[in-house]
Amino acid sequence: MPEKNLISPNACPLTPALLRLLRHAVTLGTTNNKELARSQNCPEETIKSNFYRINTIFGTHSRSEAIIKAIAHKWVQINNDNAPI
Repeated sequence: MPEKNLISPNACPLTPALLRLLRHAVTLGTTNNKELARSQNCPEETIKSNFYRINTIFGTHSRSEAIIKAIAHKWVQINNDNAPI
């Protein structure tokens, strides 16, 4: 019997925490380390390293490219108010 792939082909490869960071960046309308760190009550270095991890996982080269990829794959959705759904 062939092994079943239990992961949806459109499943997001990010951890829930990394996906939350992307969604938070879209909600705030920024990828600025200082603003994201302040709003998430964490060090700026954490934001930097998390975006590095996101780009590595996605194979992207910028934060904007990562956000565009997440929206294109419907891992992050935005409404008219620019807030993730």
